[in-house]
Amino acid sequence: MSKEINVCFLSGNFDQRQNIISQIKNKLGKFDTYLCDNKTSYQYIKQQIAEGSCFGDKKLIILNDIPSTEKSRTSLLNDLKKTLLAVPDGCVVILNNLKISSKIFISHIEKIGKVFNFDKNKIKQVAKGEVLKYFSDREKEISGDDAYLLVDSLNFNGKEVDIDRLNLLLKKIEQYSGKDKKISNKDVVDICSQSGDFIIWSLFNSLDDKDMVKSLLLMERSFSVQDVNKQAIVIIYSLLRRYKLLLMAKDNLTRQKTKEETWQEISKLIKLEKKGVGLKSTMNPKEEESLLYSKRAFDALFNSFYGRKPTISQYKLKELIFIDSVLRKSLTKIRFNCSESEIILILNLVCMAICGFLNKNSNLDILDTEVKWKTVLT
Repeated sequence: MSKEINVCFLSGNFDQRQNIISQIKNKLGKFDTYLCDNKTSYQYIKQQIAEGSCFGDKKLIILNDIPSTEKSRTSLLNDLKKTLLAVPDGCVVILNNLKISSKIFISHIEKIGKVFNFDKNKIKQVAKGEVLKYFSDREKEISGDDAYLLVDSLNFNGKEVDIDRLNLLLKKIEQYSGKDKKISNKDVVDICSQSGDFIIWSLFNSLDDKDMVKSLLLMERSFSVQDVNKQAIVIIYSLLRRYKLLLMAKDNLTRQKTKEETWQEISKLIKLEKKGVGLKSTMNPKEEESLLYSKRAFDALFNSFYGRKPTISQYKLKELIFIDSVLRKSLTKIRFNCSESEIILILNLVCMAICGFLNKNSNLDILDTEVKWKTVLT
């Protein structure tokens, strides 16, 4: 920022805004600072701008929110434009991330000062490169797969990630790794697993790997997100949805149908909504038809992520039929008013079944809702 400016409009991600503010502070040298928010009177701000600096010192006024006033928003912006025209030498006014989208107002600032509009989001692939550079600059190593895993944890279903959240996550992982020169997969999982979505997503991978210990650990961590009963139902529903899709896809491929033919069949399934109460309730197609499974979710079964084998190749049809049965019985049992310890026991059984440690219906007596727990546990 070589050009002297008296008015500066900043919007976008936090780090780049703070960088501009730091540059302005360095140029000012010695100065008085006035931080203003929505509780600060607009008249007070006008007064501080008009007074200029005191005793030869410079002044920095930062508006972090729209000031308090009885004026309408339009009247305020019009008045503010006039006020900013008269900012004296030795005084700098920064409009920091104010929610102002008026093109007329911003055009006015461009004429009298400087406008910085920084990105709020980044495409995931670009963000992955930022992660690699961030740790490289700090002489730390992280694999490309773990870098993308970190990025993906911020927004599983989207193409972009919030830059502020990404920067905060990078700082957390850097501090967590301490003096270690390598950011491990465990470091990424430990930090990112505070997100319920991340736990479910990671659980899918650990179950595909038949890693029962890690699967049980992820489930245990998920209970810190919300109570055991609610989280158990979320987990079972997520698993049911995923393994039902896997089962349908595997069944079609086993019958020598192509991937495209398989998708054509699955794409005919639409979401239903419940109408009515009790015995009078019915399940009908939604007024606005929406697919039960997205093409992206279907394609993900056949793709390799982070060097992993495609999910569709890691299960046999017989295994998927058994898993589907276990999940359905587990959901019924959990809804049968189980205690927390009973629910955890059921989830342990689910992990054992999916990881291949249980493979017979005779192992599922515990999921019979008519079996008394005292009988099962003794």
